[in-house]
Amino acid sequence: MPADNPALQQYQHLWQHSVAQLGNTTDITLLLTLSRQLAVQRLVIAEAQTDDTAADPTDMPAVTATLLHNAALPAALQATELLLWFAQHYRWPAKVCRLLLSAGFCAALAKHLPQAAQFAKLQPYPALLAAKLLQAVPQAAAVTTLLAACYPAERNIALWQQNPLSLLLTQCEYLCRDNIASVASLRQSIGRRIALTKSDYELQLLQRLLQPALNSIQLSDSTDLAAMSQFHRMCDADTKQLVLYLGQTVTLSAPVLALATELNRQQQPITDLRLALNLIGREQLPYILAEAELQANLAELQQPAQALLHQFSFCMAQALYLLPTLQLSLPQCRTIALCLCSPLWFSEAAYTTGLLRRTTQGIQSTIDLRCYTQDPTCASRLSTLLQHYQLQQWVKPAQQWLQSLSGDSVAADNHTLALLLAWHSSLSLFSPHKADTLPRVLNLAQRPLQLTADSDNWLQHVLAGSHCYYPLELTL
Repeated sequence: MPADNPALQQYQHLWQHSVAQLGNTTDITLLLTLSRQLAVQRLVIAEAQTDDTAADPTDMPAVTATLLHNAALPAALQATELLLWFAQHYRWPAKVCRLLLSAGFCAALAKHLPQAAQFAKLQPYPALLAAKLLQAVPQAAAVTTLLAACYPAERNIALWQQNPLSLLLTQCEYLCRDNIASVASLRQSIGRRIALTKSDYELQLLQRLLQPALNSIQLSDSTDLAAMSQFHRMCDADTKQLVLYLGQTVTLSAPVLALATELNRQQQPITDLRLALNLIGREQLPYILAEAELQANLAELQQPAQALLHQFSFCMAQALYLLPTLQLSLPQCRTIALCLCSPLWFSEAAYTTGLLRRTTQGIQSTIDLRCYTQDPTCASRLSTLLQHYQLQQWVKPAQQWLQSLSGDSVAADNHTLALLLAWHSSLSLFSPHKADTLPRVLNLAQRPLQLTADSDNWLQHVLAGSHCYYPLELTL
């Protein structure tokens, strides 16, 4: 971005004005207000950038070009530039980006408040200094939570409690402690962090800086999963086209090869896509294509809780697969489960908490069900997705299942009972759940779905078939 760009000049002026204002006030709320203004202004500039002014994503690393391109900015803003690069690289939701940048600006500005001098021990840790100053400001609760969770390795915070935004804030602050004036200086900073770090997450983030950016798709909600789909075109494709399509990424090919390996009578791993497709056959092809595409597209979102949500959907699919009256194939079950679980990938809660979190009710999972009960468009989006993947018979049961999540009683047919049982089974395994809910649903479903096991035995079957585990590391 040219130094004489009006938007950049306005941004610089706002920064200088913010520093001057904070130096002459004792109003701590002003720190939050100015940080939010700076975050909005910087994101406006980012949105206005054209392709020819953006950093080359294949440069090493792209962030170097970004920082040097904006060399006219004060050194104090380098950390926020790095934060923005990471947020854009991961293609995280706009609301998450605003929160992340607001926290970054709070950390950069906090030292200018007169009250900051009282906390000499926190001066080397700007994020913790900002959290200390903002802890009495109610409207800063979300930002304060992120700032207070920074430097997790030094403070021995467990992996399952660490959240992605605090990890990024820590990483960017460390890399920018020395002014980044060239590619070589950034390489040196990265090298020092690799040598000194005690955090696996930090190594993952540093690796991102040393690799070309990913060409991930842009999805705003689960409606786009159907809008950007190649499913119908691929269902009619010949084997050669299918091999080329599925061979694009490991995420696309993995479900196909895994199913073919299960079907292989010689019990040897299948690594050839053409052989895998021949083993699977045309009858199962639509379902395995749907599962592969959904898995690949959801993985492209780079959701930090990806591994956890993937496991959750697999358990739900396994529960459906174990129901004898449905007579569904495993790819069908996984497609249904991925469709119904897809809103979880778009939930913003997973960005601001760890995979598990301590609450007054005990340890809770990061899985947030409000995306089903508080989003009025959820039902229509799920219906669109199910119809797109040729699962029309599951649209009405899915609507009734959604009603039950909101507390409404439903007249359940076999398909609805199956969804309720699969859902509550997964919840029992992955998140705190009312102890009597699953036994009650199992009792309702026992006769129509021809079940004989009690809730404990039923969950053991689900666990064994899905190879379920609870991931304790974020996917960065």
